[in-house]
Amino acid sequence: MFIPEGSWVTMKISPEYGYQVKSFDVNGESVRTGDESVFSFEIGKGNFHIGAHVEKVEDEARVNAADVSISGAEVELAAGTLDRGSARLYVDDTQLTSTKTTAFESYATSTGTKIDSYVDIHMDQVFFKGTGNDDDVWANQMNDLNDAATLKLKLDDYSGEDIVLLHNVHDGDNFEEIPLTYNAADGTYEGKVTSFSNFAIAKKTTTATATTPTQSVLVAKSPKTDDITNNIYWIMMGIGAVIVVFGINIYAQKMKK
Repeated sequence: MFIPEGSWVTMKISPEYGYQVKSFDVNGESVRTGDESVFSFEIGKGNFHIGAHVEKVEDEARVNAADVSISGAEVELAAGTLDRGSARLYVDDTQLTSTKTTAFESYATSTGTKIDSYVDIHMDQVFFKGTGNDDDVWANQMNDLNDAATLKLKLDDYSGEDIVLLHNVHDGDNFEEIPLTYNAADGTYEGKVTSFSNFAIAKKTTTATATTPTQSVLVAKSPKTDDITNNIYWIMMGIGAVIVVFGINIYAQKMKK
């Protein structure tokens, strides 16, 4: 195409899901970026060459939670969740107000769990700006999902224990309990999530069932061949009966005389 020198050209390059624009340049020079996936450049004198390098990029998880022993994370989106770009999951430390902590603990009590730690988990749909820096991105927060995603966490302090995630939905007044399944093969816990915000890692607790004291009652039972105590008891009872009968016979004979 023929474009007058000094003109500005704006292009939008929107990669399909699972791909990113790793670099974008005109005649080897980087270009200015604007809105999401929008690239602008000024036309110089002479011919120009536009180069856009697109690469396949997997969904990514970044863990930065020093207060919680999480050494890894992964998210698997349901088919059709995204049609462009890729997803980036963040697992970070979080600071809760005393009011929010109290609300979390109250919910934990109602579900029979005990909270060990808190963590902020959120996810963005990202588009690389093509500057060669993967941290230089356009990001759209993914607060809600139409279809549940599978969240996997590598929790260093747990190895098969019965734990759950308690989720403060949208950091509002509602909470939900998310069951977790332990995978012994890779040492991860996984569960289904449909939204992101603050979570608590909690252990399931067991409540002892109170028993009512009962009064001991001696119950006579038939002796068994291997029950020596009962055998002796019945033998003594038999001897006693013979003695009583023998005594009655002697008394009867004396009366006749």
